[in-house]
Parts: sequence; C-alpha cells; structure tokens
Amino acid sequence: MSNLLLLGSGYHFRKIIPQDVRSKLGKTEIRVSLRTHSKKEAKAKASYLLLVVDSSIFHARKAEAKPDSLAIQQEFKERLTSELDKLRLLSYEPKVPNLYQMAVVNADGKPIENVTQNTKKEVKGGAVSVGKLKKLSVFFKDYTTHKVNTGEWKEGRVKEYTQAIELLLEVLPDKAVDLYSREEARHYRDTMLKLPTNRKKRKPYRNKSVKQLLRMNIPDADILAGKTINGQLSKISGFFKWVKDEYEDDLEINVFEGLSVSEKDSISYKPFTKSELKQLFNSDAYQSATKPSKYWLPLLGLYTGGRIEEICQLTVDDIKASDDGIRYFLIHDEGDNELKNDNSYRKVPVHKELVNLGFFEYLEVIKLSGHKMLLPDLVKMNGKWSARASKVFSQMAREVGVKSDRSKCFHSFRKNTVDALALVTQKDSMVSQIVGHSQQGMTFGRYFSEYPLEQVKETIDLIEYDIPLEELNGLWRSVMT
Repeated sequence: MSNLLLLGSGYHFRKIIPQDVRSKLGKTEIRVSLRTHSKKEAKAKASYLLLVVDSSIFHARKAEAKPDSLAIQQEFKERLTSELDKLRLLSYEPKVPNLYQMAVVNADGKPIENVTQNTKKEVKGGAVSVGKLKKLSVFFKDYTTHKVNTGEWKEGRVKEYTQAIELLLEVLPDKAVDLYSREEARHYRDTMLKLPTNRKKRKPYRNKSVKQLLRMNIPDADILAGKTINGQLSKISGFFKWVKDEYEDDLEINVFEGLSVSEKDSISYKPFTKSELKQLFNSDAYQSATKPSKYWLPLLGLYTGGRIEEICQLTVDDIKASDDGIRYFLIHDEGDNELKNDNSYRKVPVHKELVNLGFFEYLEVIKLSGHKMLLPDLVKMNGKWSARASKVFSQMAREVGVKSDRSKCFHSFRKNTVDALALVTQKDSMVSQIVGHSQQGMTFGRYFSEYPLEQVKETIDLIEYDIPLEELNGLWRSVMT
C-alpha cells in the first residue's frame, strides 16, 4: 500500500497533501505512527486514515474561494487527532475497515452509505461460501470516492467506470468481492459478445434487460465491438486490482485479470479519401455553417490529428506561444480537461493552413467577446464537450454522402493526419508525438523525451491534402453572426 511506511519503530501512515489545498489545511504532508509492527493491522488503520484525509481534502476544495484558512486548519487538526485517538484505543481485529462508513461522506459531510464489514454468505449447491469483503456495489463506491478525492478521476471517468460496473451487475449477482470466480468472469465476457452496441439508445434494444436481449436474434453488425468489450473488461479488472492491492490478505486473485476477446472484427476507422474531403468541405451543408464548432471542428481535426473531445474541450488559453513565437495547441488534463491516457498530453503547432484560413483572427474575436471556450457554442453534456458535436458532424457527413457506415466518422480525420504525416516523415516517434500515441520500442518508450517544437512545426506544416480550400477564406466570419 503506497501510504504505508515501515520504520524501526513500526508502520507509519504517510500522505502527501495536494498543492492546491496545502494553504487551507496548513500541511504539505501527513505522517503519523500507527503503533504496530503488524502489516495487516497497519493496512487496515492506514486505509481508514486515508479516507479521513481524502474527505478533508475534498471539503477543503469545496470551500469558498477566500475561506477562513485558520478555521479549516483547526478543524482538520482536531478531526485527525480525534480519529488517531480512536485507532490507538482500538483493540485490533480484522473488522477495523468498518470505519470506512465514518469517512466516506457526501458533499454535506454525511455518510454516503452505512457501510459495514459483516461477513457475507453465498449458497452454492447446498454449500455455504463465506466472503470476507464488502459487496461489489459498496466497494465500488469506496473506489470512486478514493479516485475522485485524490484527483485521479474526473466526471467523465466516473461515468465510464460506473457504466461498466452497472452492466457487470446486470449479468452477475452483487456479492462480496472475494466470492467472484474466474468462471463467472468468463461468463460475463462471453455474455458481452452477444449484446448490442448502444443498447439503451437504439430502438430495437432500449428498455430491454440483458436476459431479454440474449433471447433476441441480434445482427452481427449490431454486436459490441471487440475493442469496446476489452475496454470494459480492463475497467473492471482495474477495480478488482485496486481491491486486491488494498486487501491482499482477503482477495487472493483478480479474476478479471488478462481476460479479453479478439479485436479482429472490431471497427477499423478509415480515413476520408481525397474526393470525400473535397465533397465535404465544398458542400453547402458545411459552408452554410452558422456555429463555430460546425465550421472549425473538421478543419482542426484534419490539421491537428486530435481526438474530438481533445479539440472540443480547448479553451482560448490553451492556444499558446513558445519563446520562439511558435503558436501551438496545448492538449492537457488540467482543471476540467480529460485525456484518454498519459501519452495524450502534447503540444501541437498550429498548421499554416489554419493560419491562412483566419484561425488567429477568429481567436482574437472570441477573446474580445469574453468567451472562455475556443468553440463557445458547445455545451457539456454527460461529462463530454463533444457529445453533441459528434452527432452534428455525423449527420452532416451522411447528408453530403461521405459517411455510409461506422468506419467513417470524425475519427477518420485522425487517420488522415497519421497517413499524411507518414508521407512526410520517416520518424514514427514524431508521428506519435503529434497525435498522442505511445512511443514504440524501449529506446523511445523509456528514454526519449520529445522533439523540439521547431521540428514539430516544420513537420506538421508539410501536411498537404491537395484539396481546394480557397472558398473557405474568410468564411469563419459567418459563424460569428
């Protein structure tokens, strides 16, 4: 457990306080003796203290912009002292984690749920199986609370994992985490192979239970893609791994570890052809755009290789300039922004074609209008800035005849960028840096930092699509009316 420290005097609890709340809590680090040489006892006490500290961090962040810091510091000190006194007076037994119920709180400081650590029992064929841990649904609340309070997760990530667990509990019973078997995990995986995509939105499948769906004759084209299934399995495996790391004495194996399905039948997104790009950008549907996102998103996708959410969440402050005057998009996960993975953090120079089309003039108008977002007509829905934009683009692509199946979508622009870069540079590592892929090979993956921005700018400016965009010059002004 990362918050345990073994010294000569025994185990200690250690927690680094995030920088943004250090002034409010009056500490940069918490380190206290757990007064034990027993790792099992130390883990139980440290788990409780971690939630105490995490909940204090959560409330400090929720405090007013100019709070009474001394009052917050005193309240934190008194609470920590009180909880330490309770732990020191406590005669240790394996049920110490029951104290989770005192630390897992909502925004009002009230317990989310009366979490208990009572022994669970499951009857199988007449035999009684005894579980040592909490039910999955309860443990998952601890998991999400921990991830949010430590800053690892934001709104979108919570929703993704919650959906994965909700589907799991439609297939398997909700029971003590240590009672799940590898056989059940494989059953869940195999069930996913029979379910349709977007089942809660598409007419033939919505409002139907998993049992009802399994009785239907679902076309292969509607079945969940292998890549999607593996993503869900990975999320569930990550949850079980967290439980195993925290309670290794009670959970011997992660039954979902290593489970996957073949992705050979998954959707392979294709780039738009040259004729399709001409058809799109020269269409009335595109050129009559009256919203900034409808006009700029396709161009930004084509000349940055960015994922749609990465582009939609950009603010005007995310367009920056280097010391040498190179203007670039900063793709990051600070504040409310989210990234797909660590490799996605990057600086993408503004392509010369975007400059020619008036991007910086547009940027100045947006700034003068007092907008924070680069594409101010977008509204965040279900934790995503791109939720509505993706549908609008798909509708336009169908209307102009460049989308006939799921292989052509906004992600196709990313494929166009990768293909165009491959024609102008032999360096796969350069391509990976621009589009946010992981660096391949030990040398680049482990030791290589990044190419200088000047080189990246030179490379990205070499991208050419041989499509006439002259008609678009100055057209951006129409989206501002």
